[in-house]
Amino acid sequence: SSSTPTARPREILGDIGRYREMDPEFLNTEGEHEHDNSVSSTSAKFEGFLNVKKLNMWISDIIQEMGANLFRYKGVLSVAGMDEKFVFQGVGMLFSGGFINAKWGPNETRENRFVFIGKDLDKEGLLKGFKECQCSEQLRFKIGDKVRARVGKDMAEARSSR
Repeated sequence: SSSTPTARPREILGDIGRYREMDPEFLNTEGEHEHDNSVSSTSAKFEGFLNVKKLNMWISDIIQEMGANLFRYKGVLSVAGMDEKFVFQGVGMLFSGGFINAKWGPNETRENRFVFIGKDLDKEGLLKGFKECQCSEQLRFKIGDKVRARVGKDMAEARSSR
């Protein structure tokens, strides 16, 4: 068997003429190019578990504080007490995230990975924020324990669940 690619460039790129119609400068390598040095990306990966309540509050804070400068972000997170992976993505202040139908494997390292692309990113602040959501694997209460929980302004008795 041959490892030579069978696709032709035109099949992959399409008709270059279309791009030139939309942008006459598309292939102009002599023209002026503007690069915005304030645009950057940051990513991180670390093992461990995150507290879902702290995580939700922190994500809400960064979207409100940095949303206008966040061009794209995404990640896969390991939340304490959950077998499912928490996946998030967003553009600006439009955030989508939640647990997906994919569980951490028994031999899979529980880790948190994310990437942010944006303008004037506070790279250290983003990593610090995620790290401040870290917790142990153990939940504070066992599943089924009787607990008192705040519901609105009142306290109510309940049983802990996942």
